[in-house]
Amino acid sequence: MKIFGQIEKLINEHGSATILKERLHLAADKYSKLEDENAVLKEKIETLESNLDDANKEIERLNKVANCFQKEQSQQKLDEVTKGILRKFFEAGRDLPVRYFASALSLDIGIVQYHFDILRKHNFIIQATAGREATFELTPQGRKYFVEQINT
Repeated sequence: MKIFGQIEKLINEHGSATILKERLHLAADKYSKLEDENAVLKEKIETLESNLDDANKEIERLNKVANCFQKEQSQQKLDEVTKGILRKFFEAGRDLPVRYFASALSLDIGIVQYHFDILRKHNFIIQATAGREATFELTPQGRKYFVEQINT
């Protein structure tokens, strides 16, 4: 019986070794696939990081352009009539028609409209209402300009 016990032991050990060998091959295959996936993901990360760097550089460039534009806009000086119209808007604190300024400043409507064009170009005023007699109002940017540049 002893011999059968040894044979049985060999069979069990051989069977276990085969199973272990199969499992080891399976684990090696899975590991190889994970390594491949990892390499692909690392490539994607490098590409995305490069794209992010490029995007950040572009954002920085655009911010500089925008800042230069804002400085340029705020540094543009307004003539005295345009400043006077801006002052009237600021003091009134409400929507006003073109004719109000023509009367208050003793100017032709065409001249007032010219100065309105300048103020609208700088986004200091906007049209508030339309219709038979359009009214205009001071924008937050116009108020800021008045307080910081004119009312000093």
